[in-house]
Amino acid sequence: SNAYLDEITAHIAKCAKLPYDVKVFIIPDDTPNAFALLGGTIYITKGMLRAVKNQNELASIIGHEMGHFKHRHHLKTLGTSLLYSLATLTLAEGYGTILNTTLDISNVKYSQSAELEADAFSLDVMQCTYGTVSDATTLFSRMEVGSGSDWSYFFATHPAFKERLEKMHQLIASKGYDTSSSVIPLKEKF
Repeated sequence: SNAYLDEITAHIAKCAKLPYDVKVFIIPDDTPNAFALLGGTIYITKGMLRAVKNQNELASIIGHEMGHFKHRHHLKTLGTSLLYSLATLTLAEGYGTILNTTLDISNVKYSQSAELEADAFSLDVMQCTYGTVSDATTLFSRMEVGSGSDWSYFFATHPAFKERLEKMHQLIASKGYDTSSSVIPLKEKF
């Protein structure tokens, strides 16, 4: 329920230290996905909620989306997109098409680095909130193993799960984060 998501979000928000409140809403879609929009709103699909096995995994998703807010990825992307749109309008048609193709490729790369930055923020927030990052990466492990059509959309703008897992494990080790504590079971099934 949204009340349960609000409870987890409020708990995590103490460590995230965002300058505004964050609200989480459920989308009735079976595709596993979560995303954050301007204004401190996070949307999580039913498919993603069904994919999580415990509160730690759910907290890692919410923490990841909060990472996009913390690092202002939305504003950076919005500003860049507006600039590129204006540049495209001022160029001749052929050059505009070339520019758009180039910008699409650079936006994917930017998006991938933003995803890795949000992953790192999620780990920091989980360690602060729970004193552990146990199961912070298990959802990605399952995604990598089952990287069929349900997860295929992630490969367009997100780094490959293997790369994300490697970078997250490196960060966990370098910061000495706990991974051995027990996880918190979900209070509700989605």
